[in-house]
Order: sequence, then C-alpha cells, then structure tokens
Amino acid sequence: MEASSTNILASLASFFGLSTSEAQIQFEEDSAVKQRRRRPSAFAVLLPPPRLIVEATRNFRAQSVSRPVTCCRERRPWKMSVDAPPSPTVLSSVASFLGLNTVEVSVQFEEDRYEKLLRRARSEDLTEVSGIGCLYQSGVDRLGRPVVVFVGKWFPFSKINLDKALLYLIYLLDPIVKGDYVIAYFHTLTSSSNYPSFTWLREVYNVLPYKYKKNLKAFYVVHPTFWTKMMTWWFTTFMAPAIKQKVHSLPGVEYLYSVMSPDQLEIPAFITEYDMTINGIRYFQPGAPT
Repeated sequence: MEASSTNILASLASFFGLSTSEAQIQFEEDSAVKQRRRRPSAFAVLLPPPRLIVEATRNFRAQSVSRPVTCCRERRPWKMSVDAPPSPTVLSSVASFLGLNTVEVSVQFEEDRYEKLLRRARSEDLTEVSGIGCLYQSGVDRLGRPVVVFVGKWFPFSKINLDKALLYLIYLLDPIVKGDYVIAYFHTLTSSSNYPSFTWLREVYNVLPYKYKKNLKAFYVVHPTFWTKMMTWWFTTFMAPAIKQKVHSLPGVEYLYSVMSPDQLEIPAFITEYDMTINGIRYFQPGAPT
C-alpha cells in the first residue's frame, strides 16, 4: 500500500508540475486542514486541494492550444488568452482521483475561466471595440426585455482584436443576461470580411456560461442571405442546438415592430435606407396592408 501511495504521489507531482517533496508538503498541509474540518480519512493525505484542479489545467494549456486556430480568410491565428479546457482524458482522470464526477470538475473550470474573463473585461481598455459601434443595447421589446443590436457591416472580423471583441461582448452582456433578453443581428450589406469563422463562434459560445443561452429568448437575423441561413442552420444544428428554436430570419426591419416599438430601435441610417430600397416606403408603416 505504501509503495502504491508513493507511486500515486510521484504521478500527481508530475501531473501538477511539482516536485515530489513539494507535492507531499502541499498534501500534508491540506490534510491537516481537512482533519480539523471533518472526520479524518485514511486517504486524506493523497487528495489534492480543490484549488489544484484549476492549477492542473493550466499545465495543459500549452498542450491544448499548441495548434493555432484559423479564424479568417487571411488565416490569421487566434488563441484565446485564457486557460483552455483540459482534454477529456485529463478531465476524467482528475475527476476520478478527486472522487468527483467529470461534470463537477468541468463546471468548476468553466466558472473560473469566465470569472477571469469578466475581471479582464472590467479592467482593460476596450475602446478599440466599443468605438466601432457594432454591438450595443437599444431599448426594450414589448415585453420589457433588453434588446441587444449587432450590426454585421461594422464588425471587421479580419482586422479586429478578437480577444478584445470577446471581452467587450462579456462586458456589455454580463449585466443584461441576468434576466431575459433578445438579440437583433443586422446582416445588411455585409461582406466576406465581416463574416466570423465557425471556429471563433464555437469558442465564444463555449466560453459563455449557461445563463447566456437560457435567458436568450429570441435571436432575430434581419436581411438574411443564403450564407447567413446556411451558417445559422449549421451552427444551431451541430454546435448550439439549445438556441435553434430561438433564431428567426426576418426579411425587413418592419417585422421587428411586432415585437418592439419603433422608438425603442436605434439602428444606423444605411440599414433603413437599404430596407426602403427592397421593401418600399411602407417600412415606416409596419401595420400597413400589402
């Protein structure tokens, strides 16, 4: 039993990036704390403190993100500047050793990662992104839910700092997603340089906690194209099935007025001008007969 414990301790020391003696000291200190709090356990000396769960995942960051992610047509590599999630094998091993299930360890890691991003979003200078004006809140809908507007044409995906774009998204939405909300995405007059990659969308979707998906009540895509419809179908079918039924494609701005008052919707002039060219001046009269 003693030899087995020594082998486990050596393996864990290597896993956590510590020497065997450092791991032994750390475990003994934590064991002493545990013995004061609860009934002593014969295996207490072998259990690492919970905080080492997150520390362990940091050691796998280089392994997890060693391959750069292609995020645009210029093949510019993008790496999320936060701890990448550990591989399923590592996650399962850590969970098994700590006596937890994989979901509990994964949730703890995801919460820690999001809190780090939120702290950065609140402290860093994000004027580079906020000054573009592509993402903002515009009033509320007829049910009193905040409406978040995203202007696709003003989102320079191939040029923008994607780290700061993610941080600004979190900075703006974190206080909003505590309750129900809706998003209106305007695809009006966008070009290929405005199209986000599936890889980046998946990374953003995965890093956002459950409350973002749960409290999103509707996602409106205004002036959709064939590319938009295909991307939406693919993304909501294979990557984000939880929001599939919440996505609605609208051919014109006036269709939004059934769910929100016109005086609550602030959008750039080029969108209304384009809408009038394809839908006529009745854009201003959403209730007019066709």
